[in-house]
Amino acid sequence: MEVVQVKTPEKTSFRAFTTAAVNHMKKLQMEQDMVTFVEENKRLKIENESLKEKNASMNQILQSRRKELNEVKNIVENLKFENKKQNALAQILSDLLVNPDMCQENQKLKDENAQLTEMVKLSDEQLKIVKENGKLHHENMLLKVQIDALCGKIVHQNSKICGHKLLG
Repeated sequence: MEVVQVKTPEKTSFRAFTTAAVNHMKKLQMEQDMVTFVEENKRLKIENESLKEKNASMNQILQSRRKELNEVKNIVENLKFENKKQNALAQILSDLLVNPDMCQENQKLKDENAQLTEMVKLSDEQLKIVKENGKLHHENMLLKVQIDALCGKIVHQNSKICGHKLLG
């Protein structure tokens, strides 16, 4: 035997009311969720714009720092080059000053000057001339040293211009 359910108007109306109420509640919940999502979306857009601005600012600062770093690197490279140049010049000058031939020549000139002074009784005027001659000879030697150093510097600069590097 089969049981047949008969729909009565009261059951149908209650069921329709319940379904409508549930649908209305779902609709209200969806509207509330939509408002929440719209607000969250606005907040996220504002936060995103703020982060983009911070990122742009950081990129600008980073670019500025890179430029400063490159400038400092160039300064350091120039200073290293100048240091090598000065060291080369100092080495050339010290080699010339410590050169035994120069020391011997200086001593020879001093001895020669002393001998000449003793051998000849010179008047004050003649003695001044001999001393001036010795002084000029000494200055001449110093100028030769400076010329040699400048020649070394010129050779170094020319090799730099031509793309060659000094050893050392």
